[in-house]
Amino acid sequence: MKKNILFMVILSLAAINSSAVFADYNSCVYTPKGTAVSTIVYTTELTTAQINAFIAWTQQNYPNALLLRNPTDKYNCHSYAWYSQSTSNYMWMPDPSLYWQDGSYHDGTFPIIGYKINYTNGGHSGIMNDNNYVTSKWGAYGLMKHYYTYCPYNSLIVHYFTR
Repeated sequence: MKKNILFMVILSLAAINSSAVFADYNSCVYTPKGTAVSTIVYTTELTTAQINAFIAWTQQNYPNALLLRNPTDKYNCHSYAWYSQSTSNYMWMPDPSLYWQDGSYHDGTFPIIGYKINYTNGGHSGIMNDNNYVTSKWGAYGLMKHYYTYCPYNSLIVHYFTR
């Protein structure tokens, strides 16, 4: 529990720092039904020291999670799960709820490969893999493959979505 709180404090400080320094401009992406979803475009990348520190923290606190891509400020979990899984994705999405509120996605009753997963009150998103594993971006930290409850986000309540 303490490592999750520490992660959220570090992530919040990084977000405050990023918003103040690196938020170049606001933009938007669109749901499959055409609803505009607000995003932020960060064009300055993390430093090598920040990347290395984020990787070290993840390895120390979540050794059973698999790092798929290095930390980056270019996109977050919501953008990865709901908008684009491309390495060239540069949209940071604060709130993905319009994807299900406009009917582009609907509730799934249990996890199926490829379904979107959203953690308690929209705080985190990912994409379901096999055997209850999720691929998700941990804020500015790396893109991770992890068991759905093995992450720094509140996983007590999750929702599954499909198109």
